[in-house]
Amino acid sequence: MAGAARAVRIPRAGEGPAATEPSTETVPTPAPRLTEHRFANAAGSSRAFRTFVFFLVALAVIYAVFLDLAVSSSTGGSNYSVEEVLTAAVIISLGIGWFVTFGQTPSEAWVEAGQLVVHERTGRSRRFPQDDVKFHVLRSNEVGIFGPEPTEYVEVFAPRAGRRTYLVGTHFFDFAQ
Repeated sequence: MAGAARAVRIPRAGEGPAATEPSTETVPTPAPRLTEHRFANAAGSSRAFRTFVFFLVALAVIYAVFLDLAVSSSTGGSNYSVEEVLTAAVIISLGIGWFVTFGQTPSEAWVEAGQLVVHERTGRSRRFPQDDVKFHVLRSNEVGIFGPEPTEYVEVFAPRAGRRTYLVGTHFFDFAQ
């Protein structure tokens, strides 16, 4: 009988030599490298943006009111027009408002060669030695109209690198500790 069929046993789960002899061979898993991952500060950036927009709208309303008052009651007795002084004050206020909101909000942070690197909005990257960096939460902000996530003002300090205060999402710097 050349074409006789024969039964073949297929091992089920939990049966067979592979299931009865557990493997003692371990495959080493590489440690996660934090240098390969940059942590974006989405919560801090969102709060900074919303706060700056609120500040911008309030400043525009105040500017419009004072400009209307200055134009309607113009006396012309000084060398500088009131409109120019108001405009200069608004420009200076915009710079201060940007520094207070976005200036203290880093865009991202990562660990590189034993240092915590914080990339600031000004384009500068500050480096703190990871072995002696300290974090101190100065103030926590809850969820509200200015931020969809909780945020914190965190003081980052290292004796050789100085001290900076950053607006970041809650537990943003946990990866560096």
